[in-house]
Amino acid sequence: MNKMELINLIGMEDALLLTRALGGRRVWIGSSDARENFVLETVGSETYKILQEEFSGESIELPTLNSVRAVARGLLAEALLKKGLSIRQVAAETKLSRRGVGRIKQNMQRRE
Repeated sequence: MNKMELINLIGMEDALLLTRALGGRRVWIGSSDARENFVLETVGSETYKILQEEFSGESIELPTLNSVRAVARGLLAEALLKKGLSIRQVAAETKLSRRGVGRIKQNMQRRE
């Protein structure tokens, strides 16, 4: 499973929680809510049910925390640019390089 699939499936907050605890590992998504299920304990029952609907009885490899954080920083940079912040301000806020923020801005302009 790649980082965008995970984020689109369970949302950014839960993707960060899950990859912080288990990023880069292979995890089993059981068909029932086992009592000692670390994935369930990490993301809660609602999010676990979403994972069960998609992967019940399967083992999935989670993306790393750093890869999910990079997506989060990119999305934050886009939101800040849309608010009118300068490239320099966005770079300082997101800890991305000015060049990286400039690329994000160019990609946003191409999509418009």
